[in-house]
Amino acid sequence: MGTANRGLLLFDLASAVPQDAKVLSATLQFEVVFEPQTPQIQSGIFSLHQMLTDWGEGTQAPANPIAPGLGAPALPGEATWNTPFFGSDASWGAPGGLADVDFVAIASATTVIEDLDLYQFDSLPRVIGDVQTWVANPDENYGWMMKALFEEDRYTARRLGAREDLFASPILTVTFEPVPEPGTLGVLAGALGCLAWALRTSRRA
Repeated sequence: MGTANRGLLLFDLASAVPQDAKVLSATLQFEVVFEPQTPQIQSGIFSLHQMLTDWGEGTQAPANPIAPGLGAPALPGEATWNTPFFGSDASWGAPGGLADVDFVAIASATTVIEDLDLYQFDSLPRVIGDVQTWVANPDENYGWMMKALFEEDRYTARRLGAREDLFASPILTVTFEPVPEPGTLGVLAGALGCLAWALRTSRRA
């Protein structure tokens, strides 16, 4: 078994979606921009899990560009494999995060990743439910963890475009129905809003 890697994603929903809005759909699109340079490279099933613990965004780039899974020395306040905030007394329930303590064990969605390409987690009920929870309760928005479903499989690691990448940053597209104010029901009936955001993410968690 090789080194396990997990990614963290978070979107600022509170700045774009009204707190009382009803979320109708939510789709997460991302791009794989790097893959292992080995003949043994494997496709893999990746899963998305709602986070239950807050964490700090990283700003580091991999120390070795051809081995992105190795990461780089952490800076204070960013998430690492052992702690959600490096340099603090905080720690995950287990290294990398503990299921049903730091993240929800049941996946909100899964997708198969193969080559360098665009992929997405579809608008499934659990994904919509995660986003609805965060819209209604902004203080509980800790984003998602993305991980390989079978972490014992080797050569499945991938590097994703982060929010700093203008051409490959992940996008969360949310369709929602605003709750009309009294007296405006006839005007707003059936109105939908559709917004997209760029990703806030750590490089490695």
